[in-house]
Amino acid sequence: MREKTLAPDLDLLGCKEAAEYLGMSQGSFWQRWHRSQQGIGQHPLPKPYWHLSTGPIWTREQIDEWKAEEEAR
Repeated sequence: MREKTLAPDLDLLGCKEAAEYLGMSQGSFWQRWHRSQQGIGQHPLPKPYWHLSTGPIWTREQIDEWKAEEEAR
């Protein structure tokens, strides 16, 4: 398991930022996130890079990879 350290150049996205970045509503993103947590859905979101008290966060790279896979489906 890799060590999780935050670097100043690491591009992080919370749910709101990830939704905006993907061009979907926050509600749609949250619904997809909750379905992923329950193991429901055809293409679950990636496991968050980290969890903060405000919610999960992902790296932009994780979201980019997920988006590319989603578009290829």
